Amino acid sequence: MTLPLERLKPSVTAAAYHEVLVLHQSDHRLELYRDGTRTHSWVVATGTGEYPTPLGRYEVTLKRYLPTWVNPSPDGWGSALPASIGPGPGNPLGVRALNWSAPGAIRFHGTEAVESLGTDASHGCVRMSNADVTALYDLVDVGAVIVSLP
Repeated sequence: MTLPLERLKPSVTAAAYHEVLVLHQSDHRLELYRDGTRTHSWVVATGTGEYPTPLGRYEVTLKRYLPTWVNPSPDGWGSALPASIGPGPGNPLGVRALNWSAPGAIRFHGTEAVESLGTDASHGCVRMSNADVTALYDLVDVGAVIVSLP
């Protein structure tokens, strides 16, 4: 007896994972993989227990050069802060920001508070030194996969 054979093409291929950013939250480390090979690794700061960085699979949706910070919680933790802070010194987003597809205003962004790197320190975003986030900005495209692990 011959069984019918149907060839199925995968709906997701390796091409969809050309650029993958793996965030190891417990290690405060972000790694960039290209075609399965780790090419870069950075020390980062992640969200606190009250404001955790989301876990799961996301994508880079927007790359922002010299971003303007807009207060995400004017009636909450940001009530004592201005509505926005333009590019330049004192901008909480540093010199670059890469938005996630996660709910809320989650992004990789620069910081001048480099002493916070290697700790849980943010309101959910992933902080990087300005030099490191500039490198990341230049290395990845919109659509790069983000895998955020505990």
